[in-house]
Amino acid sequence: MEESSQRVGRPSLARDITAVKRNMSFRYAYMRLYQAAARGLVERDAQPLMREFADEEREVLARLSIALRQMRQPVPVEQPDDSLARKMSARRGTINRLRFIRQGLVTALDWYFRHAEDQSHHPDVRVLFKELGDAQLQRVRRLDDLVKKLKREKAEPEPPAAEEEEKEEPGEETPIGQ
Repeated sequence: MEESSQRVGRPSLARDITAVKRNMSFRYAYMRLYQAAARGLVERDAQPLMREFADEEREVLARLSIALRQMRQPVPVEQPDDSLARKMSARRGTINRLRFIRQGLVTALDWYFRHAEDQSHHPDVRVLFKELGDAQLQRVRRLDDLVKKLKREKAEPEPPAAEEEEKEEPGEETPIGQ
């Protein structure tokens, strides 16, 4: 009975701690994924965005660490987890790898917004998750823009080589000066 009343309306410190620590674990894994992508698992045109995402993850981790300290909790140490990078590298081509990243971003976005609305979290934790969700939404949009750009670039036909531009029919002479 006590547990159900906590879920309905009263914030639970234990639930806040669990949610923040769980989120940190995922954020560490995604930071490693973005770092791996920036080191060459995606085309050069996508690497700067992956570096930006890795930097942004560091900032998110700092905010989550502050939240844990405010709850008087120790900050967990990063546990190296390259499983996401391995899963991404199994995809063929940059576009498919970026789609894999996008799916993770969307899953996290949904998680943030669900937790931002969850009344069993302290209002400060809900605000934090709402802000992180908003930032995640911007990340999805930036990634979508990059994918569109890469697709456009791949779809544009390459200009013909110089020797193919002026094909002459056999037996035809081209007047000099024209």
